Amino acid sequence: MLRQFNKIIQKHSRNMTSITSNFIGAVDLANGRTLRDEHKLQEACAATPVASSAEVEMYKNAICTHSGSFHCDEALAIGLLKLMPRWKDSPVIRTRKSDIIDACKIVVDVGGTHDHSKSRYDHHQREFNAEFEDITLGKETGFKTKLSSAGLVYKYYGKEILNEVRLACGAPEEDAALADKIWKKIYQSFIEHVDGIDNGIEAFEGGVKNYNVSSTLSGRVGSLNPSWNEPSSDDVRNQLFQKAMLLTQKEFLQKVTSLYTSWFPARSIVEKALSKDEMSSEQKSSKRQKTDGTESETVAWSTDEQIFVLDQYCPWIEHLFDLEKEKGMVGRFKYCLFPDSHGGARIRAVPAAPGSFASRKALPTPWRALRDEELSTLTGIEGCVFAHNSGFIGGNKSFDGAMLMARAAVEFEEKE
Repeated sequence: MLRQFNKIIQKHSRNMTSITSNFIGAVDLANGRTLRDEHKLQEACAATPVASSAEVEMYKNAICTHSGSFHCDEALAIGLLKLMPRWKDSPVIRTRKSDIIDACKIVVDVGGTHDHSKSRYDHHQREFNAEFEDITLGKETGFKTKLSSAGLVYKYYGKEILNEVRLACGAPEEDAALADKIWKKIYQSFIEHVDGIDNGIEAFEGGVKNYNVSSTLSGRVGSLNPSWNEPSSDDVRNQLFQKAMLLTQKEFLQKVTSLYTSWFPARSIVEKALSKDEMSSEQKSSKRQKTDGTESETVAWSTDEQIFVLDQYCPWIEHLFDLEKEKGMVGRFKYCLFPDSHGGARIRAVPAAPGSFASRKALPTPWRALRDEELSTLTGIEGCVFAHNSGFIGGNKSFDGAMLMARAAVEFEEKE
């Protein structure tokens, strides 16, 4: 697939000189440009002419956005579109002239219209807030952030775009449920903050800001605009917008590529380890008295059944939480054991939630901040290396030693 894609790119690059000649003030970075750190899928974006106007027939396949100062959302929106075969050869027009906007094939962040059937993706019009219009990623997804042009493009084309990156990575095809999860994951971890910043939505409700976030993708794109005392003609801004498209596209590709080459393979490792635990476990039911006097049935796990063991380290926390739900074992595991890079093993307390600093059960308080012989003497376990001050992780020189630490930690009861 990549070989075929590269042939298409080469053909496109050879034709770009004649295409660019039809544009007034077009920026073409294809000739002589080398893509050293960029993803191969960026070659189409790098070869895209950006102009303020063109000959009329060129608008039929053009992507249009507004002129003047540019922002992260439209730069990312177009960067996303350029990853799709149907839009990769489309030139980019930056204008606010309605006749040109109307003539272009697809329009983002300008034009005052949101109509997917007509390929119009603006979010500035008052009607975009109307109750009858779905202005989020979808009510069923649970996301409430109002979409910018980036979010609109991702909403309608995101799964197709992700599939193009997946194919380029050589990753196996996922089932529909996992594809939907990946689509939502990329929105939450990459696209949503662009939507929120562009629409002026605070990242938290109420309270006082604890610290200032000084670097965001939106901020990095904003810094590409010319300063007040620098040249700022349309030609200058068009050239800088080209850089903004490449920047946003590059960071998106880095995020998605990492997901398909690192996060996705890790899921199968975690699932395989859980399958072993399923086969070996004998869960027991017990009755527990509720505060209202009634009894509820709970699952009682043995000590070892609360220890999750990985044969190799990989990103496991998010996968563990997902798979616990799928397999009906929510909250079962208190610790995860995995080999470290020094021939020993680590014991990691399972967090209360993905991304949380709190743990389901932190390592015993008396262990914390102790190291080596002092920790081994206290626990009676040989080979102890350390226990973190917060109790979220510890280490031993051997796997057997780490397992003994985990068993002791599961059975330890903190004094109130």
